[in-house]
Amino acid sequence: MRKQQKGKWRIWKWIILLFFFFGVGLAGAVWWKLDHVLDQVTVENEPEVLSNKNEITKNYNHEPISFVLLGKDSRGDLSLLNTDVIIVAVLNPLTQHVTMMSIPRDTGVQIPGYKGWYKINSVYARGEEQRRQEEKKGESIDETGIHLMKRTLESAIGIPIQHYITVDFEGFERVIDQLGGISIQVDKSMKYDDPADGTHINLHPGMQVLNGQQALGYVRHRKDNRGPKYFSSDFDRGNRQQVVIKAIVDQMKSFIGISRFFGIMDVTKDHIRTDLSKDQIRGLLMDFKSTGSENITSIPSGGYWDPVSTHTIIPRKNVMNIQQAFRKEMGLDPVQAVSTFREEPAKEIPVKKSKTTEQEEEALKVQFEEKKNEQMNLEKAQPTKSVEKEPIKPKDIPKLPAQPTKPNQQSSPITPPKPSSEKQPTDTNNDEKILNQPGNIQPPTINPKLPMKEPIPNSNDG
Repeated sequence: MRKQQKGKWRIWKWIILLFFFFGVGLAGAVWWKLDHVLDQVTVENEPEVLSNKNEITKNYNHEPISFVLLGKDSRGDLSLLNTDVIIVAVLNPLTQHVTMMSIPRDTGVQIPGYKGWYKINSVYARGEEQRRQEEKKGESIDETGIHLMKRTLESAIGIPIQHYITVDFEGFERVIDQLGGISIQVDKSMKYDDPADGTHINLHPGMQVLNGQQALGYVRHRKDNRGPKYFSSDFDRGNRQQVVIKAIVDQMKSFIGISRFFGIMDVTKDHIRTDLSKDQIRGLLMDFKSTGSENITSIPSGGYWDPVSTHTIIPRKNVMNIQQAFRKEMGLDPVQAVSTFREEPAKEIPVKKSKTTEQEEEALKVQFEEKKNEQMNLEKAQPTKSVEKEPIKPKDIPKLPAQPTKPNQQSSPITPPKPSSEKQPTDTNNDEKILNQPGNIQPPTINPKLPMKEPIPNSNDG
């Protein structure tokens, strides 16, 4: 009996040891895979701009971390630099709470170093253009798209934007496909096709599982094949972006998400970039491993569309609420900071003409002057004497009204007028002027140097 119990214990001991070594080996493989992926995802060695020398700590210290998530379109050869997805988020490891806000792409904002108002989705492109120009000239880099976006958001929201994460559309699709799709309650019918960039959206309302391509169409839907009645606003898109993020977080916690960890890591290394350090990413994964969508708070922008400026306006009251929510999560004093969001609509339609319109008008003026000068030169070049004209044809002479005649009296034939002995000033263009006057047709003058013909009888003569 004791020998049987010892035998069973040995079997269980080996099973426990097997599971232990399997678990250790699996954890080691996961850790190695994660470290390998982070080597490609993190860009700690990226050249930094000169004005960004105030280094933010790269060590994970369980303090709140702020970052901006940018979604970029890098499909094919489109070379688009505008950012369709802009999400500001704060992660608080102590409370395991996430606060985030989707910023509409057309939100009006002031960009540091620029005059006037601009759409926020153009900030990244402007910073990248400045970087390219500086690289082309061989100058030191003073600005990049990421750095300019951080500075712009800091001035608008009132908190330091410490880090960034960029995700391209292809990576977004592939991550969702690796997760086996996500469950989404589609709010309305969406139909849109754009062969230029390969966009094809065909969704019906209701709860359903969306694959990567469908989920991308769900968050990007704006125009519709059926007309403006079915368009989606920037606010609709912002809400859908946050719905999809919460669905991805929940799916990552599921058995499918855990079992497909390595596949997700393979996608991540090719399509996601961040300036978070490896130590920070590992710490955040450990602290937020059990966090679900219930721990995520979405802040509404409360903005509205201004047709005059074509910008999204965020009223001052909403801006203050946004600033206070983020500052509280970051552990900062609730100070009312000045915001660079556009808080009031444009009062009147701008009348300033674009450079293209001004150039077109200038070109038309030049063409008009050239034609005018050409016409004047032609008139000067016309001879004033001995102008040869074609013989007058009968049909060219207008019919004159018949004159009453006395009995046995025939109408006299029309004879050309005798030339005057006095010299009259000649006008070679007189014929054309008279004939060209509508409703005022006069008999043409006859050049005396032309051969005379027989008088033409009146049409009323028998």
